[in-house]
Amino acid sequence: ADASDDPLASARALWYIRTMKERVNLSSWKSAKAEQRFRELEDELLRNSGRELPVPIDVETRLGPTRAYRWDGAGIPVVFLHGVSGTGLSWIGYTEHRGARVAYAIDTIGDVGRSEQQVAVEGPDDLAAWLDTTLAALGVEHAHLVGTSYGGFLALNLAARRPARVRSLVLIDTAGRYTTQDSAET
Repeated sequence: ADASDDPLASARALWYIRTMKERVNLSSWKSAKAEQRFRELEDELLRNSGRELPVPIDVETRLGPTRAYRWDGAGIPVVFLHGVSGTGLSWIGYTEHRGARVAYAIDTIGDVGRSEQQVAVEGPDDLAAWLDTTLAALGVEHAHLVGTSYGGFLALNLAARRPARVRSLVLIDTAGRYTTQDSAET
């Protein structure tokens, strides 16, 4: 079958582009100065946002420590997953529309947020296990996942591999699709 017959072809391509290298690739900053400047700007933007500030939570995972942000509330949580070169805090403008619902935003592993990748990602199963572990450590049994771009891929990937964790999906500009045919292959 050619790639157009494969409903996960675009998701596999995104995963390959994002994680596969000829050598082991651990995401890191090019310099401590660049990271410090980014953190200072992000902290300043957060302080000056005029929005409800989240509680930062760090959890341990096999791939490395993962930063999540929590906005208090009740009910089944909404979990926000950002796109490439973003952070969980990029969702702050959306969290004020959650009503009284609890919400989390996660800094995805291997990106510019405050999660720290320490182990290479070998495939989509590793990413599903990482997100599953992160949600478990946060006490999230199941959630409404909202993801944009790469975050949408992560949400879709979790739904395909750990469907009990996912109550619903909102996918924004996501590069993957999933059908029930794929569940037999997973």
